[in-house]
Amino acid sequence: MAQFSIISDVSSYMMNQLRNALCPDIINIPEKIMQVSPADKNADYVLGLYLFDMIDSGEFAQYDMRVVDENFLRYPPKTLTLYYMLFINSRLTVTSKASDEQRILGRIIQYFHDNPIIDCKKLNACVDSDAVDLNITLENMKFEDKIKIWQAFSIPVQLALFLRVAPIMISSERIVPAKRVTEAEFGFSGKK
Repeated sequence: MAQFSIISDVSSYMMNQLRNALCPDIINIPEKIMQVSPADKNADYVLGLYLFDMIDSGEFAQYDMRVVDENFLRYPPKTLTLYYMLFINSRLTVTSKASDEQRILGRIIQYFHDNPIIDCKKLNACVDSDAVDLNITLENMKFEDKIKIWQAFSIPVQLALFLRVAPIMISSERIVPAKRVTEAEFGFSGKK
């Protein structure tokens, strides 16, 4: 389980991993890889990382109360799936731009294929020793859905990667008292 800052921690971790994977061989300056919206026309970047959606993740949901100590139970965590978009700055004027874009995106695919797990214990927000690792997968989106995302920013469709990170488990702050069983009564009725 993790604190509410897990979402921000995952985004920062992803950006740092991209910088490690791409710099300096493919992108010279690490600061040219940023968490940025495609609509930000003033940002100076080559590769943008954008968290474009997060949904309640029923497939990983937990429903059991967690033991805090002998007197208290904590409500189950909220489980989410995060969706990221990785895209090249379309305002760059680069010779052989298509080739450069494909090299960058190809390296990202290779990197996350080889490193598909985020060890939750490496993130500041993780609070439990039994925290669940996070899986990074390439999201197979329909082309129509990709068009809608780009249209939301009033930007022509361009090549991008879409990644899914799950399960994100945000611990609950709701704690309830739990009474220990101190006595039990048993009844027996014989056969007639």
